Amino acid sequence: MERQLKLQGYKGMSFVTTERMLGIAATARKTLQKLGVRNIKLQAVHFTRFACGEVKPQILKNVRNKDVFLFFDFNGQPNEDLMNCYLTIDALNLAGAGSITLVLPYLPYLRQDRKDEPRTPISAAMIIRFLQSWPRVTRVITIDMHSEQLQAVFTIPTDHLPGSVIFAPWAQEHFAGQFGKLLVVAPDFGSAKRARKLAEQIDSAVGVAILEKKRDTTGVEILSIIGESVKGKTCLINDDMMDTCGTIIKAANALYTQGATEVILSATHAIFSESGDTTAYSKLAKANVQVIVTDSLQTETYDWLTVLPLGHYLAHVILQNITHGGSVSTLIKKGLPQ
Repeated sequence: MERQLKLQGYKGMSFVTTERMLGIAATARKTLQKLGVRNIKLQAVHFTRFACGEVKPQILKNVRNKDVFLFFDFNGQPNEDLMNCYLTIDALNLAGAGSITLVLPYLPYLRQDRKDEPRTPISAAMIIRFLQSWPRVTRVITIDMHSEQLQAVFTIPTDHLPGSVIFAPWAQEHFAGQFGKLLVVAPDFGSAKRARKLAEQIDSAVGVAILEKKRDTTGVEILSIIGESVKGKTCLINDDMMDTCGTIIKAANALYTQGATEVILSATHAIFSESGDTTAYSKLAKANVQVIVTDSLQTETYDWLTVLPLGHYLAHVILQNITHGGSVSTLIKKGLPQ
């Protein structure tokens, strides 16, 4: 197997990870080992927290001249987590890592991708520029950024992976033989392209609809449903993230009002924040929906919530990056091997 892989410039890898990403990194490592990639070290960053609130990360094992893949999550404390990530990258540089690939399934601040009010920052661009500013950071792997245009901010190679590679196989298994009753629904016009791609990857019989909504200072209003009729259909709303979940639950209610028999909410990133005194979990539990997310962020456990693992996906992306003639785009088009 190793002879067939023809690994390019490979000197051994070190997977460095936060505690919360340890499961994903371990799964990716196990998958790569089964594919014949050896000498992958796995270690969690050790964080020391001082009484004043400062944090010091420490890389416990040698990474000198290694190709380091830093698995980092931003799970509920984006400001603190960003600082911890920056300090960890600096620690890896000082430890003599040969190269650093940032494996960041979810990146915070990416909704702030434009100036929508006077005298405000374009925070997404600033975060990206800072992440890639260290000399040994050579690549970023991330999943479903809020807008594809953000790829233009990166000046180093970036694998922006679609969540559809994870959601399509789940839907194919879940709806096998009943694709004509399934409708993929885009929660807004900006998500229409993602919805069409997901529908195509599931089956040619799967239809597409788009929700037209209006947002103002009072909130969000669902104006109309464009595309195929939702009556008698199972509607799969697909988005890049779910945060407080108020808007996506309004969308589900609008679909039920128009005759949908079932609504499934899916999103790559389960932020699930509190809004006032109400949590996203409590809203979803009352909404009469099933929810499908990935493990890019940690979630609580409920019978209405299905969490799809990313480790296998990330392993194959990493494999394409270290294999001579590898192609991430081919992997995205053809899907994950069984």
